Amino acid sequence: MPFGPLIFAQLYLYISSQTKKIGWTDSLHFLPSIIIVLIVLSKYTLLSIQEKIELIEQMQINGLTIWIKIIRFSIQFLIIPFYIYLMWRKIKSHEKLQLMQLSYSEGISINWLRRLLYSIFITWICLIVSHFIIIRSEFSYDQIQIYPFLLFSLALLYIGIYGIRNDVALTEINGIPENNKKKEPDKKQDINNVLEEKQILEYKQKLLDCIYSEKPYLNPKLSLRSLADISKIPYYHLSTILKIGLNTTFYDFINQYRVEEFIEKAKHPKNKKFTLLTLAFEAGFNSKSSFYSIFKKHKGISPSDFVKSKL
Repeated sequence: MPFGPLIFAQLYLYISSQTKKIGWTDSLHFLPSIIIVLIVLSKYTLLSIQEKIELIEQMQINGLTIWIKIIRFSIQFLIIPFYIYLMWRKIKSHEKLQLMQLSYSEGISINWLRRLLYSIFITWICLIVSHFIIIRSEFSYDQIQIYPFLLFSLALLYIGIYGIRNDVALTEINGIPENNKKKEPDKKQDINNVLEEKQILEYKQKLLDCIYSEKPYLNPKLSLRSLADISKIPYYHLSTILKIGLNTTFYDFINQYRVEEFIEKAKHPKNKKFTLLTLAFEAGFNSKSSFYSIFKKHKGISPSDFVKSKL
């Protein structure tokens, strides 16, 4: 029983570590497991030898059974849904941060984490259903609730095989630059007090000039920090310029120029001998799937259809 909350706490802290530095206060997530261990051990040590044997064989000792039921109820109805909610929020937050700071998604996919979360959620639903089956039938706990855990084990096996076949590493979502907290403006301050409208327009024009002259989007691994270095715009202001001045995310902003670069390359007769994917790579894309999905998002049709009908 202590391993249940422990596993969820570790998984949540792992996801959290991809977007922020883990502090000592995060160790409080291990508190439920510690409490469960202390309760079970303290009650177990008070039992006689015969009662300990009966406990192992039947789990029917009144002095401890009620605590076991309370712990099971807490894990199933409180701890598991609580961590499902926290992990879902962290994954959504990470995806938002990825759009704000990276211009690519290859090699940092967190689909495997999302699949794991879905597996946990389905297992939890099965646990709740089995709980009510136990209450309304003559089946025992062990007869019914082994199936949700079997389902979860199969889900973990699938995710493991998926990770091996798709070369997914546990550290694949590392590498997103951490916000510069010392330089960032206080969140309580009005953004207009931090960057005046005139400054926003100046930085916006400076950014657009950099895009047209330097073409940094041709770098398939371009990040918000690297663009800040190239454009000479403070890193902690650049995301504000994109959000307030251009009403977009870094991911969409850069890939929009990659799409236009691809179109310009496809127009030239000398490039007719090259495949669309080759031209896409030259425009800054680094995978076929992202190229097709991004192009269709910006133009509404596939690249091949666009070339046939527009060029």
